[in-house]
Amino acid sequence: MRIGGAALKERKMGVVAAVLVLMLACTAAGYFLGRATVSPGVAATVVTERSAPAQEAALTAPGAVQKQLEQPEQMEQIPEERPPSGTAEEEGPVHINTASLEELETLPGIGPKLAGRIVAYREENGPFTTVEELCEVSGIGEKVLEKIRARIVVGGESMKILVVDDERLLVKGIKFNLENDGYEVLTAYDGEEAVALAQEQQADLIILDLMMPKLDGLGACARIREFSDVPIIMLTAKADDMDKLMGFEQGADDYLTKPFNILELKARVRALLRRAAPRQPEQQPRLSCGHISIDSASRNAYKGSAAVELTAKEFD
Repeated sequence: MRIGGAALKERKMGVVAAVLVLMLACTAAGYFLGRATVSPGVAATVVTERSAPAQEAALTAPGAVQKQLEQPEQMEQIPEERPPSGTAEEEGPVHINTASLEELETLPGIGPKLAGRIVAYREENGPFTTVEELCEVSGIGEKVLEKIRARIVVGGESMKILVVDDERLLVKGIKFNLENDGYEVLTAYDGEEAVALAQEQQADLIILDLMMPKLDGLGACARIREFSDVPIIMLTAKADDMDKLMGFEQGADDYLTKPFNILELKARVRALLRRAAPRQPEQQPRLSCGHISIDSASRNAYKGSAAVELTAKEFD
């Protein structure tokens, strides 16, 4: 079958057009594939731009907006950080001088046995003055103390200590260590200032240097003893026994020779504060036998509810 010249020419034009379209399609595909392999960020941009009409169509579909509002945004769901169970943030502080056995047992590492020892020590020696004093209770060491330190409170208001020395660097060091133990620390640098502060502030204990300007330690101690019986620890660089005896004669309660270990000073502070703490008078029980009873504190005897007069020898 022979095809006319016009028809053959038209068929050739169609083939050429098809080849050109195929070449353009391949060129476009290569262009976009090339952009996608250049950079992930660029590829993401291309995909986003090409899919924008589809996203717009999806958002305009019925119920699409309501569905988007009902879905919570994942970025805003930040979990709240909670302290682990049994930490100090979750449980309140325990006042070591007033806590009951049950309250003491809530402390980490303190069971019924140690709680009983703490109460017994408190009743025998008076209130605790520092957290470190708990180490004097049998069974409580540094490891147990570190576990409970964040939750325990010693007393209510902190005890006030007056530190007096003309060596400012030494005063600074003593103040730092005592404040770390929970004390309130006042400072003075001569004897006259020490006497004035002792009158105004009513300190619970005074650490007093012997050699000071204006008024030395012995003179300051004697003047303080005129109006106060506050415990006084004397500090001095002199190791002569006569100096120590003169300090005790003027009213000092303890004596420490320079240079000294700060741990020894803190131990002496705790001991003096413990002895100076008010103690509850021990109540003597009334002895009874039948209708006869004896009150040993008042040295009175009773027959029923009537008092019986006895001489001292008869009572003994």
